[in-house]
Amino acid sequence: MITQLNKSNFSEFLSNSNELLMILFYKEDCIHCSKMKAELDDLSSKSAGPVLFGKINGKEEYELLDLYEIDSLPTLLFFIKGEKKECLEGYYPSLVIQANQNKLLHLLS
Repeated sequence: MITQLNKSNFSEFLSNSNELLMILFYKEDCIHCSKMKAELDDLSSKSAGPVLFGKINGKEEYELLDLYEIDSLPTLLFFIKGEKKECLEGYYPSLVIQANQNKLLHLLS
């Protein structure tokens, strides 16, 4: 499951310090964003580790885009203990996303 995030619930989501957080910044009318959301939907349904998935509509939550200096969509950010660890800008297939996920999960163990 992917949680829809916005300015009001983002900080609470980010405070989940015992999990790897994967947050997708997207916009609705972006083809590559739609593909990336589909990849994350698939990964979130298969994920067995301590991973939480979130998504943020960049068109509506531009303050969060500015906070993380995001210039292009889609952008996928990976967080551990509230700290940004990785950033993927543009579309990536699930194998690349999963490789980053697995690499960062080793930091949690």
